[in-house]
Amino acid sequence: REMTICLAQAYQSAGDDGNARIELEKLLTDDTRDTQLLQQLVKLCENEGDLDAAIRFQQQFNKVSPGKDGTMRLAGLLMKAGETEEASVIMARITAEEKDPEQILKQIDGLLATNNFEQALRITERVTRDQPKNWEALYREGVALAKGKPEEAAKRFQAILALDEKDDELSLATKSAMKKAAAAASGRSGRMSQMQQMMHGTL
Repeated sequence: REMTICLAQAYQSAGDDGNARIELEKLLTDDTRDTQLLQQLVKLCENEGDLDAAIRFQQQFNKVSPGKDGTMRLAGLLMKAGETEEASVIMARITAEEKDPEQILKQIDGLLATNNFEQALRITERVTRDQPKNWEALYREGVALAKGKPEEAAKRFQAILALDEKDDELSLATKSAMKKAAAAASGRSGRMSQMQQMMHGTL
């Protein structure tokens, strides 16, 4: 096993993903639970353009180690392979289970970017039903409706204009970025202060 892994690494280092994959596949069994092996095979297959194999290995990985990241990875591979409907169903399911508002908006944006307007609408309708004044969700709902139902889209945009929110209300993504930047600046300031104290203490 160790020799096979070393040989695969040598092939990969030389840019020969095909032979690296062949070597690693020798270690595979139907009930393989080695997540690192499966992840490596997914990557090699994707690099080679064999998306069907990459999807198969990712599905096997997800059975061994289920989780959001693996499911998102599978959805991305399916999207790349042109299986947009199946990928959209997976993304919609993940979004329905998501609790973080910022992540929900990002996943809606992913669906809109790939023209999966119906799936995006299912999510925005759920969000706006619970949060009728959520201008970010209303905007995305308007975008999703714009292609087939322009009149309905216009109603969403008018609803945003009718909100009593301030015109300079920031988006969740912007607020999050500003919060992270402030935390990073605070961390740098704190480290500088500590370093200065340490320097004074040693003088």
